[in-house]
Amino acid sequence: MSDAPPPHWEFDVVLNDGGTVHIRPLLPGDREAYLRFFHGLSAETRYYRFFSPKSTLTDDEVTYFTTVDHADRVALAAFEGADMVAVARYDRLVEDGRPGPDAEVAFTIDDAHQGRGLGALMLEYLAAAGREHGVTRFVAETIPDNRRMLAVFHAAGYHSVNRFSGGMVEVEFRIDDTDDARAVVERREHRAEAASVRRILRPGSVVVIGDLSSPGSTGSVVATNLLDGGFEGPVRLVDPAARAGRSFAGREVLASLHDVDVDVELAIVTVAAPEAIGLVEACAAKGAQGLVVMSTGFRDAGAEGMRRERELLRAARRAGIRLVGPGSLGILDTEHRLFATTTAERPARGRVAMMSESAAVGAALLEWAAWRGVGVSSFVSAGDKADVSGNDLLQYWEEDPGTDVVLLYLESFGNPRKFARLARRVARTTPVVAVRPGRDPAVDALFRQAGVVRVESVPELFDVAALLVGPAPAGPRVAVVSGAHGPGLLALDAARAVGLEAAPVSSATVLPAPEVPTGRRAPVEGLVEVSPPTPERWAAALDAVLGDPGVDVVHVVTVSDDAPAAEQVAAEIEARIAAAAVPVVVSRLSPGLPPAALRGGSVRVFDTAHAASLALARTVDHAEWRRLADAVETSSGSLGDVGVDPGAARRVVDGALVAGDGVAELDEATAGALLAAYGIDLPRRAGRPDAVGVVPGAPLAVDIDHDESFGALLRLDLAASIRLSDAPVVRLAPLAVAEAEAMVAALGSGARGSDDASTAALVELLVRLGRLAADLPEVEHLCIDPLLVDAEGLLGVPAVHLRAVPPEPPDLVRRLRT
Repeated sequence: MSDAPPPHWEFDVVLNDGGTVHIRPLLPGDREAYLRFFHGLSAETRYYRFFSPKSTLTDDEVTYFTTVDHADRVALAAFEGADMVAVARYDRLVEDGRPGPDAEVAFTIDDAHQGRGLGALMLEYLAAAGREHGVTRFVAETIPDNRRMLAVFHAAGYHSVNRFSGGMVEVEFRIDDTDDARAVVERREHRAEAASVRRILRPGSVVVIGDLSSPGSTGSVVATNLLDGGFEGPVRLVDPAARAGRSFAGREVLASLHDVDVDVELAIVTVAAPEAIGLVEACAAKGAQGLVVMSTGFRDAGAEGMRRERELLRAARRAGIRLVGPGSLGILDTEHRLFATTTAERPARGRVAMMSESAAVGAALLEWAAWRGVGVSSFVSAGDKADVSGNDLLQYWEEDPGTDVVLLYLESFGNPRKFARLARRVARTTPVVAVRPGRDPAVDALFRQAGVVRVESVPELFDVAALLVGPAPAGPRVAVVSGAHGPGLLALDAARAVGLEAAPVSSATVLPAPEVPTGRRAPVEGLVEVSPPTPERWAAALDAVLGDPGVDVVHVVTVSDDAPAAEQVAAEIEARIAAAAVPVVVSRLSPGLPPAALRGGSVRVFDTAHAASLALARTVDHAEWRRLADAVETSSGSLGDVGVDPGAARRVVDGALVAGDGVAELDEATAGALLAAYGIDLPRRAGRPDAVGVVPGAPLAVDIDHDESFGALLRLDLAASIRLSDAPVVRLAPLAVAEAEAMVAALGSGARGSDDASTAALVELLVRLGRLAADLPEVEHLCIDPLLVDAEGLLGVPAVHLRAVPPEPPDLVRRLRT
């Protein structure tokens, strides 16, 4: 019998309706809770579970149900507060006197909690526990009219088989971690987490709790913004220090939540940190489903503040409430006129969603949105992210019909691998733009693979967002249309500096000879000079460039806003940008406000050619990522599976770690056996020294490192013997074929072998190493340097360092961060 259940079997989860429960192994000390749970079940539910109208349990039965070994007999219970609301268990079946690969599964859900997705959740967790202990198949028996239980089995993502026998339905299914099962889990996760955020951003009623007597206090400002913003649901105000008869903006101020006369779905808490913790239970008693804690004195207050934050989170989880903050600036949703922030800005309704960890940056986001005239769908200041994080918000914004683009200010990742998975999915339909301080190859790799457009400043967030909601460019070819020669040349230089290419157009191919000669200058590819800059010539130039299939993006440079025809020129520019099928930006040499026709609407006006070019380049990069993402979806996913024997690799690793007492440096033969288990062969070939160059390519280096937060990182670079700078191409493992091809292309000609076959061999090596790295976190470091690539294949000697790592929770299982 196992002494204790694994720690990772205890966690908090979000249900389909957005509420939360705590799940943990059932223990002998749960006898009383189990009995209360049993007696709270309806007669019908007890009949479905026990196949008889069972009304009581004997002491022996209670002992049997609450005493398991956490291996061959596993039982999990879900709790909402102190109440047990669901139980699921499996009992391993015995074959020839020994535990076999099959286990009988059963689950029971409290009647009041049926329909919340608990059955599917419990089955999901039992399957993960079973896989840990070698169970490969679940079997169950139920009566034919227990449609709820049969529906759970059917929807679980496993391929179940139903049979009728003796008036009962027998169900069996393998519990392998398949693509289908993972897809089902991710869909359930998406629905649940989106629902939990929706309950916060679109509540039916709100209560503000805090100091409402001091002008300028957080509570007073939030209450004023909420009331002035026109929120249509009930709003209640609570000030624990309020005297009888106190009012605020004509509304009664109550001294206690107990005096509130309606259920309140969202609670905004601005009281001191110790008091905030004590309010959670009272908020739950009034029906609160979401909690926004604006109070400080938590993580910002050192060790004692962190203790308070953990206590606050535990209280919220016990109550089944999702928590924004602490240290939040507030939240808003413009469609529902929910303006619960401390900022003076009340943005117009629009289609840009925003999240910030920093309160100061969050305030700046709202100010820039107002300054740029950008409409906002919703905004969340996440504060310390004790609970609700960017991952939850991405789940919500992915399906929000009112959101076209997402802007993020991130300082940390609660679960980077989940962020990468979600952002990759969201970014294919809803662009995600992020600012994050600091430079880290792992973060760069995560953003690049996930399709997140990384920018350097808050203003650039809005620069790029304005283009990403428009047409997608087909490539990097830019045409500069300028009212003068010099500014046009500067714009071309700015474009090339950020990786754009001059499109094959010039004034000579677009415009007829000007009425007034401009000299004998030779045409410049990529530059269309509008001379003289009359409205008619501007219209002709733009029509020609925007209709040219060789042009992917357009940069319009205006020279003087004081020219007599400036407004007419601006009107021609605006009209054509509004109908353009490619991204178009405008930059200006003149200071001050642009002509009226270029303010707002479909025109993005930049103060410098560099800023305009950078925004275009980000848009081009994102379009290229979307094409790569499509290629990843359609490329062969079997390359990393053919000839792969994970069991053999596991035996190599485990054997070496046992011999080395948890740490091992593999000799060449053992390292070769490890790579061979993943179909990788790096033979020594006669006549080939180990460190010579390859013609026409150069010796390379491939490394695997494990990052504690981001998982396995795969690096491709030139060999150390010829490396001039540390600028490797870094990606997160595992890799699809298209991603490995992109790595080789990103390193340049030095990464290519002497022919297509050798390049393909390098791509295959990267895919297989990515699979190895993802499967074996014990491979702390693997290096092949130099790696030689030529027509005969690959050549190199791997160096492999292993280190034992604690078991991680299965990635298939959904859980909230703790």
